[in-house]
Amino acid sequence: MVELLNGDCLTVLPWIEDQSIDLILTDPPYGKKAAKGTNGFGASKNRKYAGEWDNAIPSVDVFNHFFRIAKTVVIFGGNYFAHCLPLSNGWIVWDKKGDIAFKNPFADCELIYTNSNKPIKKIVFKQQGFISDSKDIRFH
Repeated sequence: MVELLNGDCLTVLPWIEDQSIDLILTDPPYGKKAAKGTNGFGASKNRKYAGEWDNAIPSVDVFNHFFRIAKTVVIFGGNYFAHCLPLSNGWIVWDKKGDIAFKNPFADCELIYTNSNKPIKKIVFKQQGFISDSKDIRFH
């Protein structure tokens, strides 16, 4: 059975039962103030974010709810939230192979937190912004 909840997660999270969700996979705002792009990259007139979308990171309470309600938690950019997350061996290093020759403002790797007890894994996939070595259609 699948149940969808429509609402602001800050309002809904406290009402979800403990360990009732199989997976939370999230890419929350990092607090880098990059909602409108980084160093001229990613800037778009079509981007419409409400409020100050990337000016602050989620509170410790939000992360605590994640661990309370979900069996598995995966957080992209986990390094930005290290002060909110329990220790884990289960990090994933996404090596973006930043070897495309231009002044690249994007990180060479992304650190992905998991609450798994498995050893650190590395995934290699060339991507710098929207430049990629994959033929897959990209959704974000």
